[in-house]
Amino acid sequence: MSPLFGEIEYSEKLLSMENKLYIAQFKNKLDKTQFLPPSQIKSKYLESFQFDYDLCRSLYHLKKLTLESRLKYMGEVESEAGRIYAEAMTGNDNESNLRELIMTTRLELKGVEQQLEFLELYKEKYLLAPKKQLNLVFRKN
Repeated sequence: MSPLFGEIEYSEKLLSMENKLYIAQFKNKLDKTQFLPPSQIKSKYLESFQFDYDLCRSLYHLKKLTLESRLKYMGEVESEAGRIYAEAMTGNDNESNLRELIMTTRLELKGVEQQLEFLELYKEKYLLAPKKQLNLVFRKN
């Protein structure tokens, strides 16, 4: 990660080359909330940044629904089908894989729900929570 402004670190990941979608990761290193409007992101570091709240929210919501569906399926599946499902998802044939997969999926779901909360805070006030990371999906032109 490279520094952006003071104690905010920035990194970028490709999400979809076809759609020119990227994930901008902003990590607040301070114990206090920081103000980071899109205009500041554009002027200081990333000229092509275009904040699209609806796109971000839709993608996070879709991810949340997917994870919730997986958890529901894993909770209802019979033991042999669960073992096969866990093996397909993890690549390992192990008795405890389904339990581990459920725990990992719950943690991932909690992370997605947290990002949705951070996204709302950012949308309303352009704030980054203390000691947290905000991931924003954006399109490059």
